[in-house]
Amino acid sequence: MKNILVVPLSKSPHSLGRIGPIRWQDWFRGLKKAVSIGKKPKTKILVLSDVRVSGQPHEADIYSDALVKMGTVSFRVIRECYETIEQVNYSIDLALQERKKLVFISTFLHYPRVQWLIKTNPKMRLVQVKHYCAWGIPRPREAFTDLALMVIFPLIDFFGCRQRFIEATKQRRLSGKH
Repeated sequence: MKNILVVPLSKSPHSLGRIGPIRWQDWFRGLKKAVSIGKKPKTKILVLSDVRVSGQPHEADIYSDALVKMGTVSFRVIRECYETIEQVNYSIDLALQERKKLVFISTFLHYPRVQWLIKTNPKMRLVQVKHYCAWGIPRPREAFTDLALMVIFPLIDFFGCRQRFIEATKQRRLSGKH
């Protein structure tokens, strides 16, 4: 049996702009789904984010704390990646390097873009990838962004602007914004 790496693709867990209790929020529901898959033998959850919002805890710390509270002991944190594209690419590279199967968990509004990123990754055929969807309450602002990117992102790729998009997102995140 091959080892499995479960990657809950991050959505901002910070309370600003969030609606409803944490247990119903999309980021938390994605993490719970990762935990349910992560209970299988030879499975490890990967928290992959270097996002910091001004005056707030590091995104990876919030995810880690939630995993600990859920009783999860088999996870690792890598403080890299500011955007979904980077998370998908990094995860695929890591799974190849460590010879592991890969399972992505994304929120329902994030799902189409993540599918696009998986399918367009040139190394995708070299690793076994599964992708599951988690349902929860999105932050309204992120819901709008995810809906827009469902349509716009293939156009960004068509015009060869993926790297420019990554850099713009990285600069925004480095300035301490969501």
